[in-house]
This record gives sequence, C-alpha cells and structure tokens, in this order.
Amino acid sequence: ELPKAFPAEPFATSEEVPKSLCYGFDGMAHRYNWEELLPIDWNPATLEIGDSVGILCTADGVLQLIVNGVLESEALQVPKDLELFPLVELMGNTLAVSVKVDASPPAIQRKPPKPPE
Repeated sequence: ELPKAFPAEPFATSEEVPKSLCYGFDGMAHRYNWEELLPIDWNPATLEIGDSVGILCTADGVLQLIVNGVLESEALQVPKDLELFPLVELMGNTLAVSVKVDASPPAIQRKPPKPPE
C-alpha cells in the first residue's frame, strides 16, 4: 500500500525521501539513517543502453544491486520492519527506464575478488 500523504513539493533527490535506501551517486550507497554516503564498487555512469539493473532484497534483508546478472553491491541492510517501494532517480543522460513488474531473480554471478593493491 502506498503512503497516504505525499509532500506538497516533490523531493529534489532520492536522498530526501524518508527511509530511503539507494545505490548510485557516482559510486555510493545511501541509507536514510547514515550521515554520509558509503563508497561502493559500482558507478551508474558505466551503464549503457540496454543494461539491466535490478535490486533484490534477500530473506536476510540484504539489498543486492545486480547489473546484467552480476552482483555489484550488497552494502545495504534493510530493517525487517521497513516497507519497500521502488525508487528510481533519473540523472545524467538517462531518458527513461522500464520496470519489470513480475521479474524473477536472475542467476547471479559474483565478481572475482579485486587483486591487492
């Protein structure tokens, strides 16, 4: 069920949405009760036309970011009592997105570990 009341003015960014959890932000993750953004190993600037981006919340409450079947991040933990609603913030040269309402989770591939620097 969607919230009954919406703000008079739209939110300028997804970070302003109450209780929001988001991936993107030039390689960052946002959670509503964190002071700062968390660096992640994925940047939405690398997306190309036709790429598939998915968000999967596991039974353990881990919010996984999956791009073209590859697990890119699982940096966010969803509180068990939090209702989830999709949120997409279009920025840069993005013109549109499409949502697969009855999508099934893909076979997820894990990226190989990064070599030590």
